[in-house]
This record gives sequence, structure tokens and C-alpha cells, in this order.
Amino acid sequence: MRSEKRPPLGVRLTIDDEEYAGPRGTTFWARVRWTNPANHHREGVKRVRQPRGS
Repeated sequence: MRSEKRPPLGVRLTIDDEEYAGPRGTTFWARVRWTNPANHHREGVKRVRQPRGS
């Protein structure tokens, strides 16, 4: 298992979440992104939650 990415302390976080109603139920996903001050690369983490009722 990969180690989980974490933003450095003090950086601004951009948060995005969405709910998708598909044929197999409702799927939820969330994403957090930030710019690493050390190398100025944009990094992030995305998580998906499985549909309800499956």
C-alpha cells in the first residue's frame, strides 16, 4: 500500500466533491489539491465511495 500524501502545513487547500447518480447507485468522490511550496508542483488526493445500497 502506498503512503498517503499529505499537504504541508500552512498551504491553501482546494476542495472539490461530487455526487454521481449512475445505473448502479449513487457514487460519491472527493478531491483535495494543493501546490507544494518546495517544488511548486500541484499535488492532490482523490477518494471514491462506493454506491449506496450495493
